[in-house]
Order: sequence, then C-alpha cells, then structure tokens
Amino acid sequence: MVTTDSRTDLSRRRLLSGTAAGWLLSASGVTHGASDPAAFVNYARRDDVRLWAAQVSEKRGIPFSWIIQALTLARTNATTVKIMSRPALTATSTPKDWFKHRRTYVNAARVSNAQVFIREHAAAFTESWKRYQVPPQIVAAVIGVETNYGRLTGNIRTLDALCTLSFDYTRRAAFFQNELESFLALMWQGKADPTSVKGSFAGALGICQFMPSNIEKLGVDLDGDGVVNLSESADDAIGSAAHYLREVGWVRGLPVSWPCRVTPEIVRWFDTGEARLTTSLQNLLDAGIELPAPLPVSPKTPVLLVSLPAGKTMIYRVGTANFAALLDYNRSFFYAQTVSDLADSILAGDVLPPEALPAA
Repeated sequence: MVTTDSRTDLSRRRLLSGTAAGWLLSASGVTHGASDPAAFVNYARRDDVRLWAAQVSEKRGIPFSWIIQALTLARTNATTVKIMSRPALTATSTPKDWFKHRRTYVNAARVSNAQVFIREHAAAFTESWKRYQVPPQIVAAVIGVETNYGRLTGNIRTLDALCTLSFDYTRRAAFFQNELESFLALMWQGKADPTSVKGSFAGALGICQFMPSNIEKLGVDLDGDGVVNLSESADDAIGSAAHYLREVGWVRGLPVSWPCRVTPEIVRWFDTGEARLTTSLQNLLDAGIELPAPLPVSPKTPVLLVSLPAGKTMIYRVGTANFAALLDYNRSFFYAQTVSDLADSILAGDVLPPEALPAA
C-alpha cells in the first residue's frame, strides 16, 4: 500500500479545509441546489443502495445515518450519463484528428500559462523532482492538459456524478462504487459537505484531477500544511501528480515515445489499440520498423505501437513504459502524446528553474 510522506491518516484523507464546520442536511435536499430538480432520485430509499451504504459504514466506520443523509441529497446527472455513453472514451477510439487535438493543448497560450505556473511554484517542482524523479515538465504538462493549471476543474457535483455512475449507469458500477466510498470517506474525515464539491463528469477532482481513491492512496501534502488539498493547493497537486506517475511505472531518463515508420504488416501485427505495453522493441525492429538511431535503450525494452488518426492518414509512434504511465493517468493515446508534446514545448521554452531540471 502506498502512503504519503509522514502525515497522519486523517490529514492524508482530507480533501478540503474550508468546510470543517460541518454540514446541515435537508430531507428534501432542495436547499442544496440539485443538478436538475426534475431528475431527482432518492437513492437512499433503494434497497440495493442501502445495502451498499451499510457495508461502507461497517468497513469505514462512518455512521450509516450520515451516509444515508448524504445519498438523500444526490441527484442523477444527465450530463454524466451522456458523456459516459459516448463510444470514444478509450485508447482505441479513432474518429478524431490528432493535429486538431494537439493544437487545442499544445499552443502558445497553454505554454504561457505553464510558464506562469512553474515560476509561481518553482520550489514545489524542485521538491517534487527530488522525491519522485518525474521530470517537472511532464508534471506541468499533465496539469496543463487536465485543467489548464486549475482553470477548468469541472462544474458537476461529485456526489451526483459518482452516485449516477454507481447506481444508474452501471457499466463500471464496482469501480465507481469504490470511488463513491472513498469520496464519502474523505468528506466524513474532513468534516466537509459532500454536496459542496464539484469536479469532472466522472468524479475526478482538483487541479490534477484525481479520483477520490487516488487522493486517499497517492495524495501528497507537499506544502506541509497538514492537509492534502488538491482543489486549492497547487503544490499538493504537483506532488500528487508526480507521486502517481512514479507509482504506475515512470522510468527516469526514458523517453515517452519515438516517431517511427511502419509497414502494413507491422500495423497488422502490432497495432492492437491496447492501452498497455504489448511487445518489445526488438520485436518491432525484427519486423522492420524504422526508428531514430541510435536508441539509448535495450532492445528488450517493453513498448507498444501507438496509432494517432489524423484525418485520412495515421501517425505512428512507439510508446515506452512512460507512455504507458501516462495512459494509466488517462486511457487515451491522444492524451499521453499530448502531455509528451506539451512537456517538450515547455522545456524548449526554457521556463523551468535550473535547479528543477532533471539531470541529463
């Protein structure tokens, strides 16, 4: 089990610090502002939900009555269902244009925002690099793509999103019920109002867009104030993103991906669309792939063939374990390559303090 750095379990599990006075619940929930009053579903009256709540109460030591009151205020969120129902949420989706997508995130405005963010939090980037050995430009790029440095953290009530995905849109019910459990635990431990927190359509939170279970497991109190606050502390978000990438396999000094030239046979054999390492560099070389030379890695290096649709053509790259680590953060080839390209642009702009730069 991964733990954070020398903080108490209570502090580690707190998400917000500004609502510690507690929260008052209305039986109807109307006073808390529903996502859509017409879509109100009283989850707390459903037998399956009450059974789940009882299990969470016993497991976490949270009063059953508190969980039920929280669930009484939850609403089905139509936006969450609509977005999750789209078929293009995985690494295998193809009806997109790589160049258009890249321009959305890798541009002068985003790099300028990165410059400001890095300069304002230079000490945090330096400390994060010392602890986790993930390059600062990669961490900055992740946060830039996720929320444009805290500007776009989501406007959907997290309680609504997670209840919807746990009990109504049940394609991944077990996963989202675990996230709802973690979210409620964070709220209970932090004495926070669960209806006050907003995030993404899928329940991701804060400047670095962590799911609640990752806040519990991998959240870092980098600013040292005793609270992991990913919504308001950029320093905590920087440390947490770096910690996450290290724990899912980031390898210091390994490129994220390489450009390549492929044959139809290579595409047929190796373009699986899977968001994981599927072969070795040697296998690709034996099949005749063309890569930049020389490559400073072993031929045994695990890799995957990455396909990026761009209009009527396809861009191919060879992804490494670091590409796979970015896929763990967000399961999209476009996402992982965008983070890599934005990081390159940040580095080329010389916006990192010298002491934060990883050694060559």
